Amino acid sequence: MDTFFILVTEYGRRELTKACIQSIPRHKMRGENNRVIVLDDGYYKDQMYDLFDSESIAVYSPEENLGFAGNVNRGFQEMVSGLNYLYYDRIVKPNYDFMVSNNDILFDCDTISKMRSALAVHNGEAIIGPTIRLPQSYFQKGVKSTHPQLISEEDQEPLATKFIYTTAISGACFITSSQVWKRLGGFDSENFRSYFEDDDLCVRANREGIPVAVYTGATISHLAAQTMSRSESKYNEQFEKSKETFKNKYPELTWDSSGTYPYEVVL
Repeated sequence: MDTFFILVTEYGRRELTKACIQSIPRHKMRGENNRVIVLDDGYYKDQMYDLFDSESIAVYSPEENLGFAGNVNRGFQEMVSGLNYLYYDRIVKPNYDFMVSNNDILFDCDTISKMRSALAVHNGEAIIGPTIRLPQSYFQKGVKSTHPQLISEEDQEPLATKFIYTTAISGACFITSSQVWKRLGGFDSENFRSYFEDDDLCVRANREGIPVAVYTGATISHLAAQTMSRSESKYNEQFEKSKETFKNKYPELTWDSSGTYPYEVVL
C-alpha cells in the first residue's frame, strides 16, 4: 500500500481547510494510505496544530509568507526530505505521485483514486487536473470560459470519461510525480508569487514533452477564491500583476473567451 501525499495550501481559512481534509479518504483498510500535509502560509503559524490529531495529517508552517508558489515548493522539499513531522513509516521511493490542492476544494469520494489511475496511464509522466465544479454564481459574475476543465455545479449532464490535453490546467488541484516536479524545478516562485504559477508550470511542461491534461472522469468542487475573498483589492492587484508577467513571457499563447485562462487544446 503506497503512501500518497496531498499538499493542502492554507492561508487564513481554517474552516475551509477542515472541510477539505474531511473530504479526503484516509481509510487504510480500503487501501487508501493518504497523508495530508497542510501548508500553512504563516497566517496561523502554530495555531493550526490543534485542529488535526490524526497521524495521517501533518502541518508545516514557515516563518514567513511565501505566497502560494513558494509555499508549495517548500512543502515539496519538506516532503522529500522526510523531516520528523512527517513520521514516515517506511523509506519513500525515489519517484512517487503526489497531489496539490487549495484548501477551498472538496473531493468526491473517488476523486483521488481516479486521479492516481489517470496518472498511471501516463506512467507518472504528466500533470493532470480533474474537472472542476464551480458555484453557478462564479459564472453569473460574467466569467465565461471555454476551458474544458470548468463546469457549473448545476450541470447534471454526465461527462464522457476522457483526457483533454491542453496548454494549462488550474493549480487549484492537480496530480503529478516527484520526477516531473524535479525536472521542471517546481513553480517559478520568483516571477509568480500567486496566480499564473500553475499556467507557467504547465507551459514549461508542454515544452518539455510532458503531457498536461484534464481528466473528465474525476471531479472536485471548488468554492472559487474563498481564500482571497477577505481582500478582493489585494486579489485583483496580484492577479493582474501575475497575468501581465505571464503574457509578457508567453505572448504567442491563445486565451479563452473570457481572457482569463491561457488555453489551447493540444490534441
